[in-house]
Amino acid sequence: MSVATCLGVDTHERPPLRWARDHWEDWGRIEPALSVVADLLDLPPWLSQASPEARD
Repeated sequence: MSVATCLGVDTHERPPLRWARDHWEDWGRIEPALSVVADLLDLPPWLSQASPEARD
């Protein structure tokens, strides 16, 4: 079993990620650096193409 499965974050349909997606916009207002993507599901593709400086 993977760590993601154990934490319940292996799919966006599971409650932890669903909750995080519901709050992503609010968190972006609090921490503007999170606003690089409009939806949490867009974060992994963004991270894969972003420079190390941008990811930090």
